[in-house]
Amino acid sequence: MKNILFLLILLTGFFASSAVQTQLANKVIVGTASSSDKTVEFNDGAGTANPKIKLNSTTSVLQTSINGVDFRNLNIYSGIGETNLLDNNGFEVYREFGPSAGFYGWLRSGGNTEVATGSNAITDSRSIRFNGTAGNYLYSLQYTVPKRIYGKECLSKINYTTGAFGASAKVYMEVYDGGGALVAGGASYVTVSTSTPLELKLNFTCPSSGTIGMRLTAVGSTLYHYFDDAFLGEAATAKSPTSPTIQKFTSGSGTYTTPLNVKYIKVKMVGPGGGGAGSSTQAADNYGAGGAGSGATTFGTALLSAGAGGGAGGPGSGAGGTGGSASISAPAFGTSINGGSGSNGVPSSVQFPGGVGAVSLFGGAGKAGAYNVGAGGSAVVNSGSGGGGAGSPASGAAGGSGGAGGYVEAFIAGTLSSSYSYSVGSGGTGGTAGTSGAAGGAGASGIIIVEEYYQ
Repeated sequence: MKNILFLLILLTGFFASSAVQTQLANKVIVGTASSSDKTVEFNDGAGTANPKIKLNSTTSVLQTSINGVDFRNLNIYSGIGETNLLDNNGFEVYREFGPSAGFYGWLRSGGNTEVATGSNAITDSRSIRFNGTAGNYLYSLQYTVPKRIYGKECLSKINYTTGAFGASAKVYMEVYDGGGALVAGGASYVTVSTSTPLELKLNFTCPSSGTIGMRLTAVGSTLYHYFDDAFLGEAATAKSPTSPTIQKFTSGSGTYTTPLNVKYIKVKMVGPGGGGAGSSTQAADNYGAGGAGSGATTFGTALLSAGAGGGAGGPGSGAGGTGGSASISAPAFGTSINGGSGSNGVPSSVQFPGGVGAVSLFGGAGKAGAYNVGAGGSAVVNSGSGGGGAGSPASGAAGGSGGAGGYVEAFIAGTLSSSYSYSVGSGGTGGTAGTSGAAGGAGASGIIIVEEYYQ
């Protein structure tokens, strides 16, 4: 019996000191049932700086630490399907010497990379500093696209600061496949601050096969860039939705260019308003007629059209301006509303106020001219509303008001065109003053507002 005990003691000491041990178990439990963090430490002789894996008791997320102090969430969170394809996405793993020297998982076409620490580190203890001239790029390894994200909305993003300013601070983000073909590209930012990290991101559709990788290209003879917190994977898991963007067109004509990765656009627009009529002491004096709005507001030529409001007739006819028409053609869909008509002028033997301009869905109609020769008010710029009519003098005629432009609110989805032509109609002029009268108010020009959605 004593011999058996002695042998057990020897075996225990042997296994405790052995460099390689085998545990033939199907399950290993680490920690107690307490609410404290559970940590596994790997002894490489660095003391408190030994690498560790920890279960964060507050968030129930596994974390890793290269230096034993700063912990980062693992790239894959069990249970919620969040996947970052990139290795070393926080740039914490760096080897100074040897065949694999540099930042693990990242390469460069030119320039050089350095470790950024202290106040230059964006997150945790390290970031990467990339020094390159125009055309040099930093890029990740290629990673196989998981089947579960084939054809899904994916996202490439990274935080960065820069020591360069103006155009030389611009960074282009692109995603390439293993064959060198561009999957997505075009995201760029310019910064004039080195203290506040900015987020560079690019939404794209994940391919249904092969591999993908991130590329960051410097523009101009930049001094340096700092990068950290890289992500490449399914957009829904990145917890960083792309906010909608807006473009406005307030005058003239031109071409709208659809931004990259936009899923659909919402267009709100109004035609121009007509001008209000002037007033006169003579009911048959037609010199005070208001001008009609100049041309419809259009988007995609005949795809969307918001017609111009008409100008009010002079005191002789007294009719208010007609409202503009509105139309939507396929494949766009939404709501179109004709503009309201202006009020008629009033011939009277006493002083009388002019008509209030017809109001569009954007508001801002021109006010009525006060009685006793008050000028009609002009509509608010880009509202598409009509101008106000002038108030009458004694024994004359008050001016009618201008009509409002038509209104369109439409969605364009599916396969978007790369560009759409547009034109913004100009507001009608106010009618000139007739005999002993006042001038009418001008109608407002139209406007086009394009909201761009990426999800």
